[in-house]
Amino acid sequence: MVVPANRSPLILYSVNTRLAWGINEQYYSGTHFVWCTDVFDARRHGAYMFGSRVPPSSCPCEIYFDLLRSVQRNDFHSAKIQAVKKAVRRGAGVQLDLGRITSTLCEFLEWKSVFRQLPGG
Repeated sequence: MVVPANRSPLILYSVNTRLAWGINEQYYSGTHFVWCTDVFDARRHGAYMFGSRVPPSSCPCEIYFDLLRSVQRNDFHSAKIQAVKKAVRRGAGVQLDLGRITSTLCEFLEWKSVFRQLPGG
């Protein structure tokens, strides 16, 4: 990537679980679909500064710490972890509908999204 001398490179932030990253690497040819923002922690910006309006549900810093707290407390039924599992299952369904994975692999990924959350999984 070549950045003009008068501009800084754009840095984008995103948070993804190890489960989703591993599935994308192993089963989707390393293709990752993520939501990004140029602000890591919107809470550190003043109310009227650019980036301060990133909601908590889309803020990489808040997403990371929500997941971290859930894992540290062994709260595998937390809303955040349930959302991750749902997203993995939804993604597998989309890939199945597009013909990129087989129904057997789709079922395996759905199963993995449930059991990967268990300690030692």
